[in-house]
Amino acid sequence: MYLRNIVSITIIAAVVTVPLVVAGVLAFGPEFMTQIAGVVPEGEAPVSTGQMWGLMAYVLLYMLGFLAMSGAIAEAAGQSLAGRGISIGRSYAVSLRRLPFMLGASLFAGLVAGFPLSLAVAMAGATGSIFGYVFLGLTAVLAIYLVVRLMFALFAALFEQKSTVEAIIRSWTLVSGAIPRTFALLLSVGLVVGAIQLGLQSIGAPLPGLDALLVSLVVAPLTVIGDVLIYFDLRARKEGHNAESLAAELDVLSGEAPQTGQ
Repeated sequence: MYLRNIVSITIIAAVVTVPLVVAGVLAFGPEFMTQIAGVVPEGEAPVSTGQMWGLMAYVLLYMLGFLAMSGAIAEAAGQSLAGRGISIGRSYAVSLRRLPFMLGASLFAGLVAGFPLSLAVAMAGATGSIFGYVFLGLTAVLAIYLVVRLMFALFAALFEQKSTVEAIIRSWTLVSGAIPRTFALLLSVGLVVGAIQLGLQSIGAPLPGLDALLVSLVVAPLTVIGDVLIYFDLRARKEGHNAESLAAELDVLSGEAPQTGQ
């Protein structure tokens, strides 16, 4: 799917990625990604409070742009699976319309999965005891479990037009009974995409900012496509979702067909 639609998918990613990366380099310098990560390059002055606020605002803007791009790529992937052509304008129109619900679902899922792990890390660092590290390990397993169960809330908010809470519940129930297989598929996608990311970062390393651009243009779309394929696979196996029902769902999503009861 990716190779067949590589031009359209790359343009969808570039619409958001290129302006944001260029703006980041111009505003914060070529090492802005390092500064965002909280590491001050050797020999450079520490980031001032004003710069830090600027970086935080930029990170927030980048996250919103990345989420909009993810929704647009997911919609384009759905159109491709339904045997249709990809429209960049339609993909972004749909994504931006559903953005508040995708944002809510993503934040909720991130907090639910991330809070216990963050608490465990803090406890392990504070106590330094065996109990703290055992608790950290157990919490990491819990976090992975929650991530798998809530991974598809974003897609439920997009394709099925669920509200934030409905999308969380939908993802939880969709993965029910298929947790080991879903985890294995998500892990496989992560390993393959991670290997590609390492290669792209080594290619872009000589020019600061180029590695971030390459990762955003290639790795991010591949990750979204991999996850959305798993989402549709779950729906196909559990609900008989197919290309015809997907096409009808996309027509409702784009406003080309009236919405029916869910």
